[in-house]
Amino acid sequence: MEFARVGGLALGAAWLVWTLYRHVGVYLARGRVLAVTAPVLARVVALAGLVVALAAPGLVTWSAAGAAIAIALVVRLAQVWVVAGAPIERVLERAELVLRGMSLSSEVAGRSLEGADGRLRITVTVPLGRRAQLLRVRSPRGIKKLDLFRANLRKFLLAIGRGEAR
Repeated sequence: MEFARVGGLALGAAWLVWTLYRHVGVYLARGRVLAVTAPVLARVVALAGLVVALAAPGLVTWSAAGAAIAIALVVRLAQVWVVAGAPIERVLERAELVLRGMSLSSEVAGRSLEGADGRLRITVTVPLGRRAQLLRVRSPRGIKKLDLFRANLRKFLLAIGRGEAR
């Protein structure tokens, strides 16, 4: 049983480190804006909770792991993104560019953007500073064009260098 716990701990920790490296470390090292999408953020939260529970098994840590998995599910369903390194105006400008390139209409109203005839809404949920924020990117799942928009928006945001982000 101890062998399985240690193996699970090593596997979970390796997966967590790899996920953080691939989605955060690479872009920090390259001097790029960070754009962590809801699936990645949910994976990091769930893995962190699982690694803690496997490192020190007990009722409290397993409860914390359960809470982390519940939080990860909420993050995933709420479609929360973390964007750091660019002001919200630059993020919304990039979102408009992507929508325009996909022949979809959009309208910016303050700190939010609505597009695709109301099917897409990007809102600043929590400002984390002048150049970092939690965004809620709400759109129905299963519409291929909006799924493509989310992928393209992430690429457009990651392409911004921190020096370029006004």
